[in-house]
Amino acid sequence: MPKIDHASRDVASEWNAIWGAKDVASDARNIDACSALYRAVNDVLADVPRGGVVLEGGCGLGRWIFHCRATHRILGLERSEPALRALKAYDKDVRVVRGDVFQLPIQSECVDLYFSFGVLEHFEGGPSGGLREAYRVLQGGGTLFITGPGGGPFSLAYGIQGLARQPVLRSLLGKPRLRRNGQEFFQYRFSQAEMRGFLEEAGFRIQRTESWGNLETLWQYIPPLRHPATRQFRMYPEVVMSGMEDRLTTPGMWLHRVVRRVAPWLFAYAWAIRAVKPALRAT
Repeated sequence: MPKIDHASRDVASEWNAIWGAKDVASDARNIDACSALYRAVNDVLADVPRGGVVLEGGCGLGRWIFHCRATHRILGLERSEPALRALKAYDKDVRVVRGDVFQLPIQSECVDLYFSFGVLEHFEGGPSGGLREAYRVLQGGGTLFITGPGGGPFSLAYGIQGLARQPVLRSLLGKPRLRRNGQEFFQYRFSQAEMRGFLEEAGFRIQRTESWGNLETLWQYIPPLRHPATRQFRMYPEVVMSGMEDRLTTPGMWLHRVVRRVAPWLFAYAWAIRAVKPALRAT
């Protein structure tokens, strides 16, 4: 059974608050060009013909839209009004529509690549309906690339993030206790095997599964490594979000790079899965 994270508000309200507190320009610069996810996204894009149709389900403030649109026709789908307003205010030409990943406002078999990062785990009924919609809009041979939370067995990041929520440890460190004003469902943390099962049930063929992550949020707990301008805010108890791209001091960035190069498994608190919709065989 997957682990469950809770929040003080329903999922839609949580994301409205998160996107309303962040800035489009700084969020677009928050892509870590050295991360495994960045490399994986570029690998997937390289296999899509230039000018191919890309759909992002749950685009948030559009960081990946801005990354992809120079080479591909990308459309962002988002249901948060604050996020959509911020995107349009920042760039009136950005191609985004309001919609739900469980009911995509797009015709069938017209998309070359569908990607969705940290979205499908946020539905209490499970991801199956969203995966079926992704399968519907993809052309035969089209690619699905998704990510979600779920740490590996040797992940230091995953373990420390859990410890950081414990009341006793926070008290010893002089940190305020995380308050829960309710028990609203926020997200599942599926294992790789659990998500592969959902994908195969929807008809996809798995191509690649890998762990990824970074320790940015961990380093932010260590004052000498934390950039003084970094501001943290907690929109829900389980996740630390930052509103700025400058999160680490110079020593913090060096440590980040060394650990990423020497022991990347320490960073693994999430997974990324690439799958394909089988092409129809000619009869």
